[in-house]
Amino acid sequence: MILLLLPVASLLGLITTLNQFIIDTTPQVPRQGATRELEQRCLASLSAVKQLEVLIEVVAEHYRGREKKWNILAAVEAIK
Repeated sequence: MILLLLPVASLLGLITTLNQFIIDTTPQVPRQGATRELEQRCLASLSAVKQLEVLIEVVAEHYRGREKKWNILAAVEAIK
């Protein structure tokens, strides 16, 4: 049961991260500095990567099994 909820939670987390990024980068008066925008993009990217890692781990465990998921996770870490 919990394996079914984790992908849903991860996808909802990705949507939440995207929505928060859109809200944070909406132009406002006065305009934010370039440093603040870069900081917001970095934070949004890190949140998205975290959610994707959870999703990939759950899907790998579901399709490959508990013992064989480590190759996929090692590849994800190498790419990251």
